[in-house]
Amino acid sequence: MGRQIYRASYPNENPPAPRHAAPYPIQDNQPPESLEMPGYPAPDPVQFEDFLPDEEESAFRPIAPAQEDFSHYESLYPLPDEPLKQPAPPPRHPPVRKKKRKKSPPVWYAAALLALLGLLALLFFIFSAYRSYAPFRQRVSAYAGDTILSGVRIDGIDVGGMTKAEAAVLLNQSLSEDIIPLSIQVTIDSTTYLLTQNDVPFRRNISDVLDEACSIGRTNSAMTLNTSVTPFEWRAQIADYTAQNGAWLYTSVCYDADDVANFVENVRLLAEKEPVNAQPASFNPQTDTFTFTDEVYGTKLDTDALLSALLNQLDSGNYSAHLTCSTTPVMPDITRLELQNSFGLITSFSIDTLPGEANQLIQQYCSALSGLTLPDGQTFSFLAACETLSGLSHSPEASSALSQTATVLFNAAMLSDLTLVSRSGQEEYPGYVTPGREAYARYPDVDLQFKNDTGGPVYIVCSFSQGKTLSDSGKITARVYGINHRASESIRLETENVSDTVIRTYRVYYRSGSAIKRETLCESVYSAQIQ
Repeated sequence: MGRQIYRASYPNENPPAPRHAAPYPIQDNQPPESLEMPGYPAPDPVQFEDFLPDEEESAFRPIAPAQEDFSHYESLYPLPDEPLKQPAPPPRHPPVRKKKRKKSPPVWYAAALLALLGLLALLFFIFSAYRSYAPFRQRVSAYAGDTILSGVRIDGIDVGGMTKAEAAVLLNQSLSEDIIPLSIQVTIDSTTYLLTQNDVPFRRNISDVLDEACSIGRTNSAMTLNTSVTPFEWRAQIADYTAQNGAWLYTSVCYDADDVANFVENVRLLAEKEPVNAQPASFNPQTDTFTFTDEVYGTKLDTDALLSALLNQLDSGNYSAHLTCSTTPVMPDITRLELQNSFGLITSFSIDTLPGEANQLIQQYCSALSGLTLPDGQTFSFLAACETLSGLSHSPEASSALSQTATVLFNAAMLSDLTLVSRSGQEEYPGYVTPGREAYARYPDVDLQFKNDTGGPVYIVCSFSQGKTLSDSGKITARVYGINHRASESIRLETENVSDTVIRTYRVYYRSGSAIKRETLCESVYSAQIQ
């Protein structure tokens, strides 16, 4: 069937530019509601049924246009010699159902999954830890106490699994009989001393070895540094190794060195002797001569050498040794020959006593003080020297007799260069000596004391020369004998009025008539003005 072309009429006779678009297809045999296109006027109305294709054809069948004269369009749009072929419509395909796009799961799905995995991991970790918790706690409890690890032996005795107290009881019972008796002889000069376990008790160092046994598996080691092994794992390895292979410890016999030092000190006290200086033995007042005792040499023990020798014998296990040593002689400071050549009168001092009954007591005091030896370094007490006498009392006569006798001794001692320790003056002026040179004494609280620091012994002689009767005035004389170390010097006692009631006493040393030294001895305070 041939194809016919129709032409559209345009009112303004200016058709638009041709378009090469294909005609709209008609689907499902339905007529289009409108064939209008933007920019184009609607075509003339035609019968739609004429455009429906036959069942065998796929092309459109044009409808014959209405009888209209198109001749005036030919000049404008010349027709081709052959009719135009309409392109075949596209093949009809069944409708394709569009697939729906799958949506991605929400974020909380992933979070929930991660939480579930974490929970499962935590439960697995807890289960694993709980499964190994019981053995761990068992090891911790074993290390916490003082139970000795299995496999530890002390002197061949198995103490594994015991506490320190239990092991100590067992070891003391088993090892106490193994100690060898101690008997070391020490001969010094001609005397022998015996060192036994009564002096130096022996014992085994069981306590120290038990401390070492308990420390096995409980101490850290520097070997674990810079390694992955923890201190607890190291202890566990040591415990396992000890249980399999054993640990052998041994005790030893020990002693306290201080006990040995105490023994040496006791021996020193018995072996050493202090030297004894020669002393005046007797005095003859008529010839003014002395006899002297012999000096005695002392002994000195080298305690350091003896202690070292004893410790060496004990440490070497020689518990029955015999040591021999000697003391060193120590020479005395003053010999009898030296006293014979240099011992003599140092000074003498006398006063006239006051008349009265006190002279009877003065005679007794002088008898008690005569022939008194004062060794070097010793302090003399006047009341102590007279306390054996029956005439001591608080009476005025006794105080007067004591004071006059003490005054003589005070001046003689100060002129002999002895050291003053204690002296008191009277409240009133003495009538028997220069004020400031008296020594007041009263039983039992006011005393005269001086010390011998001359380097040798001094011998004191005190005498009393009575008058016609004991009530009359007499004379007291005190003499001091010794080694005069100041033979080229002389000593004087001088006084000075410090105020109307105070007098100061000096000891002045002279050499060749000139004062070379001056020292203050004491001050005397009186109740009345000095005349």
